[in-house]
Amino acid sequence: MHSFYNLNPNYNSLSLDHSTSVSLDLNVPLSNDEFYKLFDMYCVNPNESTQNDLGIHLNKMNYLLGIICDDVSSKQITLTKGDDLKLLICSNDDREVFLPIFTNDDELKSWYPEPISTLTIPAIWLWKFILSQKNYAGIIINPAGVAWGINLQHIQSLLDDILNLQ
Repeated sequence: MHSFYNLNPNYNSLSLDHSTSVSLDLNVPLSNDEFYKLFDMYCVNPNESTQNDLGIHLNKMNYLLGIICDDVSSKQITLTKGDDLKLLICSNDDREVFLPIFTNDDELKSWYPEPISTLTIPAIWLWKFILSQKNYAGIIINPAGVAWGINLQHIQSLLDDILNLQ
């Protein structure tokens, strides 16, 4: 189980004045058609330009995260500091654990067909979360589809790109 509380966009660990809880919308439909276009371009012609275009887009995207909730029809979840979420995981042949993330609902359903809640999160939340956890080797985007693994070093590089633009 993992804490998502500090991913509240209004949370500031340096501030003494912040909310003790955050409400997040669940099961919001998501589409990322541009991702597939840029990913295909990179696969056909893997050069610095197509890699940069894809990296820039990865940092602008929102992602779906499958979470196991008691009520999969719920439209919102409220987290307080110390609350945990039950997340899906996947692993490779070396038994390294990865967080599966998805670019749309169909990708999630093709990998995990059971009813499940989803949380739509921006890239910066995802990068900060995965880097704060000690048990993940990275993420897998669309494990039933492109199954593209991104390790912690590359995630840190993506996060650095976002932070350098702020």
